Amino acid sequence: MSAKSRGDQIGAPYQNFIQTDTAINPGNSGGPLVNISGEVVGINTMIYTRTGGSLGIGFAIPVNIAKNVVSSLIKDGKFERGYIGIYPGPIDDGMRTALKLPKESGVIVNSVIADGPAARAGMKDGDVILAIDGQDIISVPQLMRIVAEVPAGKTVPFVIQRQWQKMTLQITVVKRPDDEKLSRKEDTPQSETAAWLGMQIAPVSSINPLQLRRLGIDPNETGVVITGFSENAPESELAPGDLIKEINYVAINSIDDYRRFVEANKGKKSFIFKVKRQGQMLWVGMNA
Repeated sequence: MSAKSRGDQIGAPYQNFIQTDTAINPGNSGGPLVNISGEVVGINTMIYTRTGGSLGIGFAIPVNIAKNVVSSLIKDGKFERGYIGIYPGPIDDGMRTALKLPKESGVIVNSVIADGPAARAGMKDGDVILAIDGQDIISVPQLMRIVAEVPAGKTVPFVIQRQWQKMTLQITVVKRPDDEKLSRKEDTPQSETAAWLGMQIAPVSSINPLQLRRLGIDPNETGVVITGFSENAPESELAPGDLIKEINYVAINSIDDYRRFVEANKGKKSFIFKVKRQGQMLWVGMNA
């Protein structure tokens, strides 16, 4: 064994692979990985090799995880992952210092999916998850694996820090939606549908990181995103996915800035928008 808790490094965030330098030939997937005492410690799953042979790095599913999956398959005929409906993110050193968190502690909640288990329990954007059911949380992949292994219907205590105050939320984990339903849910951010100019607007934090990447928007970017238009929206060159940075030369750094601008300019008819589209800044006019 050369490393443990691998998974996110190879694009498998829900796994907790054992990394091994033991020679594993292609076709050996499903075979046992044993220790020097002959005890099965994992199930060989894949090998990364440049030559196509057994020279490379192997990955095995820990035997305890395999046992849980097997038990579930025997009992229910399927294996289901838990789900709470959040977009977690790592905590950088600057955030850690500002929040007075110990080293290698906590995961930030970038956004909470509306009507999901976490939202119903009172979790909010910006909360820091410190522990789940007594287990200290130190990374996003670890959090994802712990939640995934919680049976649907079980209520679990989440210790969080909100700003500088610690509290505990009781979250009832649900079955993770299938990929198609989850994709539709995550690709549709919570939009603020405003009568003003017929635009649907959402904060950057409410949009799934994969969609942000497709739009060329950094998750830490300021501004608000156009998510759609109503049928009576005035014609313009604005498009869904545009990141609004300024309106009439007034900086729009947040959804609150947007609301204040709308409230103060309801009587006006002409506007010029500074937007970012696929990494490029554009100026676009609109007449109401």
